[in-house]
Parts: sequence; structure tokens; C-alpha cells
Amino acid sequence: MTEASSPLSTRVPVHSLGISQILSYGLMFYAFAALKTPVAAATSLGESTVLTVLSMALILQAILMPIVGSWCDRHGALSVMRIGFLTGAAGIAGLGFAGAVPVPTMIWLAGCFLLVGTGLAMSTYEVAFSAAVQLHEAKSRRSISIITFYGGVASSLTWLSIHPLLEAAGLTGTCLVISGALVFASLMIGNAARRARPLSGMRRPRHSAGHCCNHPKNGRCCFWRAQAHWNICCSRPRRCYGSTGSMRNSAVLRWR
Repeated sequence: MTEASSPLSTRVPVHSLGISQILSYGLMFYAFAALKTPVAAATSLGESTVLTVLSMALILQAILMPIVGSWCDRHGALSVMRIGFLTGAAGIAGLGFAGAVPVPTMIWLAGCFLLVGTGLAMSTYEVAFSAAVQLHEAKSRRSISIITFYGGVASSLTWLSIHPLLEAAGLTGTCLVISGALVFASLMIGNAARRARPLSGMRRPRHSAGHCCNHPKNGRCCFWRAQAHWNICCSRPRRCYGSTGSMRNSAVLRWR
């Protein structure tokens, strides 16, 4: 099936995805170069302890990636990113109140970094690249290149902005501003998902269930949901429904 006839090709919101990477890497990773000292002071813990917990959050991010990948296949990468930014926002906001809540400091700190690590796993390059491929596989290389360019300036922009913000607003104010920026990123990605449209000359399936076809080898039913721009291959063989034509030869539908 050619690109001109593929119902799965849509416009990729590369600039929204690129800005999301500046906010994701910048505010949930690079920002801790400046935040580690005030967080350590607020919790009466050493900077080494704060960085150890941050390192554990990064390990959690790596562990979660296979699970996040399955979520992207099931729910769509843009939906996963939207939830990831909200999760990270909750974790950063919690750090602003570290040492001021009636909860053991180490437990509170670990909980906040748990949310940050989960948010990172759901909103960084891997998920953004998945969104680019899901929305327009034929032009995904170009989209990935643009997204990567945006992410490359995250560290510089973060280091230039976080230090002045800490001096002006303190730890709590800075964390709340960062959290608000991550909520904005979530809204931006959600809006990008809603505004994604097929390229000119392309038609979507007439049924909400999408195109269906049986896997030629194992009989699994694979179909595309027009609302979310992603495809599913069911875990068990079943009878397809809502079919408007076979997609067995489609280059963009992946058998599982």
C-alpha cells in the first residue's frame, strides 16, 4: 500500500513533540543540577543522598521502558506522553514541599522521585519517536531528526533559567513553576493528538473500529482505531468486525 492510499498516515506535530522534549529532559532531568542543593537543604539530607535517589529514578525509567512501549502500542504514544507529563508534574511539585510535610523525609523524597522517573519513562525520546512513527512512518526519519534537534538545547535553556528562578522564588516556587510547565506540556501534547489530521487525499476508515484483517499465520485480528491513530493486534485469534477492506498487504500495519 502506498503512502497516498494509507489511512494511517497523518500530520506529525513535530514542533510540539520537540518542545515537549525540551520540557521533559530539561525540567525532569537537567534541572536537578541546580535543584539538588536546595532539595538537600530542605530535607536535611546530603546532596549525595539526593543524587542517589535520582539515580534510582533513572534506573526505574530504564526498567519501565518495555512496559511503556507496550502502552504506546495499546493506547498511542501521544496519550502516554500526556499522562507522563502529568505524573512528572506531580513528582516535581511534591519536591517543593519536601521537609514541610508530616511524612518521613526519605519516604517523601523517594515517592517524588518515583513519580519523576515514571514521568521520564513516559515522555522522553523513545515515546516521542514512537509517536512520529505511529503518525507517519514514511516520514518518521525526518520527524525524528527535528525532534532530536529540539532536545539538544534542553540543557542550555534549563541551566540559564533554573538558577535565576531559584533566587527569585525559592525551592517551593521553582518546583511549582516547573510543575506548571509540565502540565502545559501535557495540554500541548493532548491538543496535538486531537488536531492530528490525515494528509490531503487520504481517507480514514468508515467504521470507528477501523480496518481489520486476520494475520496470515496465526489468525490474530489487527485493526486501527481512527480516533487514536494506532493499531492493535489482539492477543487471541478472533473474528474481525467493522472491516472496510483487507489491510493484509499494508506496509504500515505491523503483525505481532
